[in-house]
Amino acid sequence: MPNMSQDATGLFFWLIDMGKVTALTPGQIKFIDCYKGNATEAAREAGYKQPKVAGSRLLTNVAICAAIKAREGKEVKATIASRQERQEFWTSVMQDTGEDMKNRLKAAELLGKSNADFTENVNLKHDLGATLKAMSDEEVETRLRNLVASGAVKLPALGP
Repeated sequence: MPNMSQDATGLFFWLIDMGKVTALTPGQIKFIDCYKGNATEAAREAGYKQPKVAGSRLLTNVAICAAIKAREGKEVKATIASRQERQEFWTSVMQDTGEDMKNRLKAAELLGKSNADFTENVNLKHDLGATLKAMSDEEVETRLRNLVASGAVKLPALGP
């Protein structure tokens, strides 16, 4: 990931990516800040006179794309709670005696689900080969037809 430096306003003014130092213009910085998936709109907000052309051109700039990716990575990390944070939150709600019981029970349920407390592991072993060997060809064919008819099994089409 590129290393970016910021000025006092928090805007990127240079970017180090793979040993290259790239200076960004104020317009490019504004474009990066405004970009949310629509290059034309970001160029318009950044003050470019021909936003459609400028937006397309700016997205071909490797430094600008790297800065957008780096910014998006920081935004996602700041807004999405980690598993640990969610579990700590649910635990605090569950233990808060001032909280409504409905909310405390829901927090306990979500905490249990996140820890897979309600998952049943069933190990089912079956030797299908032995079962098929014990059945006649007609029995196998009848069972297969029933499974296909019920929709439980779909057979691939044969031929062209």
